[in-house]
Amino acid sequence: MTPNAGGLGAIVGCPGVTGFVNAASRAALAGSLVADCVVAVRGENFGPHADQFDPPVNEAFGIFARFSSGDRFPIYALASDEIVCVVPGTLSAPEAFIMELNVPPPGGLHCPAIVLKGIMTPAAPGLFTQNGSGQGAGLFYTFPDGIQQPIPSEGSGGGGPMLIQAYGTGFRHAAAVSASIGAIDVAVISWEADTTRPGYDRLIFELPAGLAPGTHLFKVTADAGISNEVEMELV
Repeated sequence: MTPNAGGLGAIVGCPGVTGFVNAASRAALAGSLVADCVVAVRGENFGPHADQFDPPVNEAFGIFARFSSGDRFPIYALASDEIVCVVPGTLSAPEAFIMELNVPPPGGLHCPAIVLKGIMTPAAPGLFTQNGSGQGAGLFYTFPDGIQQPIPSEGSGGGGPMLIQAYGTGFRHAAAVSASIGAIDVAVISWEADTTRPGYDRLIFELPAGLAPGTHLFKVTADAGISNEVEMELV
């Protein structure tokens, strides 16, 4: 990712960008973005509207992000040092992107828009956690009834394998996805877009038999990318 002269520190008090992170794993994206991925743009001076930010009317405050193709970044959260948004799904790898980020600066300063450049990549998987930090308990639910963890270690009790849903972002367009609990590979049933939350991806997998109760580490591999490890609690 290459910021223009409007980047961090170019003009004192103006908004500036230090980089992108996967909003689930909080891992740096190193100049690449993934279509339909939830990302956080990190920087400074993204106020003064953070305390009154409302996504449906954010453009009333002049806060927007736009690609050279004309596609807008849907922006869902704003803080003084972070903008959370979803990359448009119309872009595909290995297409180059140019993004213009416009955030009105404090104090009536005249600041240039921030222009970011990079390359789209097929996958950069991240798993959401309950505390939003990318570490700790993940977002796991039984399938299809949607009961949140802790998950029974003895399985479904119905004779068949228990199916689990894990939520993340950045892997729906991957050609191949695998997952593991500790050193045990699990059978992945499907990976797809979540239908209720923009940018969220859902992975459905079989819970292996014989796992002991307690805390286990779970991760996803999508193409060449490896997600953060999150905790799954079995009882």
